[in-house]
Amino acid sequence: MKIYVFKASFNIPVRKGGKKPWRKIAIHGDYSLYTLAKTIVRSFDFCFDHCFGFYDNLRDWTKSRSCYDVLDDLEIRLFDDESELRPGVKNVRVREVFKETGQKMLLIFNYRDEWQFIVKLEEIKNAENMNGSPELLGSYGNVPDLLLKAENSY
Repeated sequence: MKIYVFKASFNIPVRKGGKKPWRKIAIHGDYSLYTLAKTIVRSFDFCFDHCFGFYDNLRDWTKSRSCYDVLDDLEIRLFDDESELRPGVKNVRVREVFKETGQKMLLIFNYRDEWQFIVKLEEIKNAENMNGSPELLGSYGNVPDLLLKAENSY
């Protein structure tokens, strides 16, 4: 079994020379995109209580060619012009989507507030000392208090 190591960066504007908050996560390739999203979102201290999706267009997620959305698992269409459902996130494995190091996808969490995370695959390695659960390997920075207050205001 392979372990996938990701760096997830919270996509917010920062001052010149500043760094965006990030988390480094290790997860088995056989885990679902749902589990990857849950691990990322919780690692930034958000409650995992909103819809989300992974998109290959980092600048405009609505124009993505490749997307995996929890709404598809729920058989809900986000846009009126969508004629068929996409694969979703619950039955799609990390290894099926992330095939090579350097690959990035945009994770949108909460379509109302549109919290964005850039998810980059940094390494694929053999499973040796991992206990089976996703692991937080490192972190930098916190989500600004203002954003958390907005998230919890409704």
